[in-house]
Amino acid sequence: MDRNQLDDRFHEIHDTCIRFRHNFAAHSGAEKLERVDIALVFPKKRGVAVPPKIYMELLQPDLLSPSKGDIKMKELFEHVQAIANEKISLLNNKILKDEVYPKGPSYWAKR
Repeated sequence: MDRNQLDDRFHEIHDTCIRFRHNFAAHSGAEKLERVDIALVFPKKRGVAVPPKIYMELLQPDLLSPSKGDIKMKELFEHVQAIANEKISLLNNKILKDEVYPKGPSYWAKR
């Protein structure tokens, strides 16, 4: 996430994390260090209409680091995650509305 999307108080620790990312994950190329799997699920419940849902499983290595000033890395992660989750929710709703619902469950069951 770009630093201009974050509260100013997170900029310094964000810059440190981005340096970690560039040195560790983005440019290593040796292994698949990060991965996300996506699933479209049509829950079944007798007599109740249950809308489809998009699920994600994000796999990332753990990173522990000291705080930067008064801000702990955990706070940055929670802040970034809240922004990302809001964007994901908006995108999921758009995908369901524009792609999943119009085609119906029988179309997706064939996939």
